[in-house]
Amino acid sequence: MNRKDVETPHSTEVNEEDRLRTKEREQQWAEYQEFENQQHHGNNKKIIWIATSCLIIFIILCVLLIVLF
Repeated sequence: MNRKDVETPHSTEVNEEDRLRTKEREQQWAEYQEFENQQHHGNNKKIIWIATSCLIIFIILCVLLIVLF
């Protein structure tokens, strides 16, 4: 039997700590991904608003050019 196969109280504590750390990392990663998704969603709204504004300004300028000339 290998030494690694024998579970001591210390190794059980270490395994439990590793599990807790892994769980905490997964939670942090999930929170980070949620934050990133919200950031991208906000950026997309800004881009759409800017593009729409530019399109409206362009249409107004075209109408003014047609009317004036």
